[in-house]
Amino acid sequence: MKSRRLIVSVIVVCLLLSISVVSALADNDSEVVARVNGKDITQADFFEALQREAGAFILSQMILDELIEQKQIELDVYISEEDLMAVLTNVITQLGGMEGLQMFLMQNEISEDQLIDQIEWNLLISTLAMAEVSVSDQEIEEFFAENASLFDSIEASHILVETEEEAAPLLAEINAGADFATLAKENSTDPVSGPKGGGLDFFRRGQMVPSFEDKVFSLAIDEAGIVESQLGWHVILVTDQKAAEFDEVKDEIKNYLKEMKAKSPAEYVDHLGESAQVEILDARYSSLLSF
Repeated sequence: MKSRRLIVSVIVVCLLLSISVVSALADNDSEVVARVNGKDITQADFFEALQREAGAFILSQMILDELIEQKQIELDVYISEEDLMAVLTNVITQLGGMEGLQMFLMQNEISEDQLIDQIEWNLLISTLAMAEVSVSDQEIEEFFAENASLFDSIEASHILVETEEEAAPLLAEINAGADFATLAKENSTDPVSGPKGGGLDFFRRGQMVPSFEDKVFSLAIDEAGIVESQLGWHVILVTDQKAAEFDEVKDEIKNYLKEMKAKSPAEYVDHLGESAQVEILDARYSSLLSF
């Protein structure tokens, strides 16, 4: 899935443009497009090579795109800009912020636009798959009864510094009664929370960097601690905690359970192909097995 979408985003447009140009000139197949040591390469040669090397790939992608579009219309499923941005924001958070995002892009040799394209593709396929499964009210209630603590939210403040040697003395000062907000304003490198005294909004599991999150949820109210993440060292003070009401999270639980029941993106793509009536009328591509 991932490799297919990234490849498509890089080369398919170019290939389609090339094929379009050749098609427009198909009535002049003998026109020479290149000459190598006196030997001509004609429009016909070029067009035949494009069809042979890339035709099956492009056709399979076009078939898949058509199947997805038909399924979107059938299920009335579309991805809004808000939905995409919410997922993208969560991905950036999990990567450790914009710096982590840039590192990820560099390591994977992709652009930000390619990453967004991949996220949107996966979100669309996942949403379509979820739209085809159902969850009962009883299932939602039972899940909440067994997992209510997963939806607890916590409020904390933090001071972000570069090293443990900086964090440890700050923790000692806080445990000795120093004002946390004052220390945050003086020492935190977090450009958002630092100037405000280190305060963070209420958050739940899955919304913060994992090591930071694990540490926060291990602390009691008014308890302080330190932990390292890819962002640096955090001096943390838990200030409040609250349990979620069922009505506040039932829609979220419903979506979660549907996601658990739904096919994975790769499985759903296979399902679309297997359940569709696809006729390959061009004999050159009659051996296409999957897309």
